Amino acid sequence: MRRTVVEQTRHRRREIGHRLAGRHPGIRFAAAAPFLPDDPVIIEAGASTGHDVLELLKLWPRATVHAFEPEPATYRELVSNVRSLPNVKTWELALAATSGTATLNVSSGDYGTASSSLLEPMLVRAELPGLRFEQVNVEQVTLGDWCQRNGIGRCDFLALDMQGLECGMLSASRDVLRGVRVVIAEAFTEELYAGAGTVLDLHRILAEEGFVILHTNTYWGTTLDIIAVSMAALTEAVRRGGHADGSLDYF
Repeated sequence: MRRTVVEQTRHRRREIGHRLAGRHPGIRFAAAAPFLPDDPVIIEAGASTGHDVLELLKLWPRATVHAFEPEPATYRELVSNVRSLPNVKTWELALAATSGTATLNVSSGDYGTASSSLLEPMLVRAELPGLRFEQVNVEQVTLGDWCQRNGIGRCDFLALDMQGLECGMLSASRDVLRGVRVVIAEAFTEELYAGAGTVLDLHRILAEEGFVILHTNTYWGTTLDIIAVSMAALTEAVRRGGHADGSLDYF
């Protein structure tokens, strides 16, 4: 059967992404290890059902992980999966550019709820034509407001999978961002959701706040992960001798 132009484009993007990603799609959390203390405070936005939370705790058993997941059914699964872990705190909230009530576009079909976003789906519908969306009301909060309300004085590591909201959220809480040591975030090359920041926007925001982009890993033609490290954390790691094994295999 002949592929349509859209199908051909999707296939080519996937092939390019797989070639550029090499053995590891995305960027593994272990890449942050040289730049963090043994007891980091970790913010995971888009925690889903908790798979990444468990990985984070394997890497940093003494960490405090704040896991944010706004979709109600997914949040219930998250709570069930981490209820026995005392150093994980779950929040049925979306980190965002403003605080208040918002509409979440909840995805189903291809990849389940992983494509859910507070932003209106745009080109992502062509990228993943099997997706369907329905809307639910959720609570959203800026990182700065959340820290202030809950007495959070330290955020070392931001792990962000927010379907296009990364730039808006970071811009709204720059005071907090300036104290962060490492950011690993998903980014897009195109506006897959209405108003979504692109990877260039994300690079600019992070650079303005003193971060160095260490690596970019493209695992799909329009989707990639970046790791950015504050200049202070990078300088400290260099003085200690850099990566524990001297390699770049973390990426």
